[in-house]
Amino acid sequence: MSDIDDALPDFLINSIDKSQNQSAIFENKYGQKLLFKLSEIISQEEKIRLVAVSDITKELDNGEVDAWIKLARTLSHEIMNNIVPITTLSQVISNYFIKENNNIEISELEPKTISNTVKGLKVIEERSTGLMSFVNNYRKFTKLPAPKYTEADLCQITENGLMAASTYCGFEKIKLTKILPNKCTFSTDEKLFSQVLINLLKNACEALQMGSIENPELTIKLSDSENSVRLEIINNGPQIPPEIKEQIFIPFYTTKDEGSGVGLSLSKQIMLKMGGDVILNTSNENLTQFVVKLST
Repeated sequence: MSDIDDALPDFLINSIDKSQNQSAIFENKYGQKLLFKLSEIISQEEKIRLVAVSDITKELDNGEVDAWIKLARTLSHEIMNNIVPITTLSQVISNYFIKENNNIEISELEPKTISNTVKGLKVIEERSTGLMSFVNNYRKFTKLPAPKYTEADLCQITENGLMAASTYCGFEKIKLTKILPNKCTFSTDEKLFSQVLINLLKNACEALQMGSIENPELTIKLSDSENSVRLEIINNGPQIPPEIKEQIFIPFYTTKDEGSGVGLSLSKQIMLKMGGDVILNTSNENLTQFVVKLST
């Protein structure tokens, strides 16, 4: 077992908690990704533990390749959206000042030429700034800070996040429901967890501004067990189509005209780095639910 992962013996030996996921992926020294699933058969005389092992290396590798292909397409699309107008306008403005392969004289400049040049340079500046912002957003994914774990009051973090969200446009029209325990202390990186919370609250508030939601509602539910925490952010905004659900956590993927496509994907990356996750669920009640999970 030591050839696979030092944590594997504990996973196999520890008691099974039916409320927790009884499967885990471990990698052996040959680079194979092995999925271990646990189950128990209990009779009057004995307890039998079953361990099912599957090699899912190819499935994971194929999934990673697909993710990189989607990311490459998104990066190419965003970069081209900025580069094309910059290149085109640069050529147009350059042609204003060249005549028969020679620079024109200052005396030949017309007011319309100067005006068009200023307008074109303004667009080039805007597109260049947009491209710089895009690159800076990309760097966020490659330079995530290492988590600094402390015992944090997640109830207080949630309250602070809601206070920040109250400044969002239209928040006062949303019916807010809070379901929080009296106290919820857990070891996490307070700043990173707060960033995830704010991103998800902002996303929910923006969703409730879309369409014609007569009675927008937002529910925040925090629950904890001995070894895990679950934060649910639920809204009754427009449903997310299945084809979009598959891409919503891809970096820079967005359906919003002014969206960066960073918030949700960055939130997922942060939680994965802290050993947790962010999951999107949709319910039969036409509610959209983002679940933030943390575990020890």
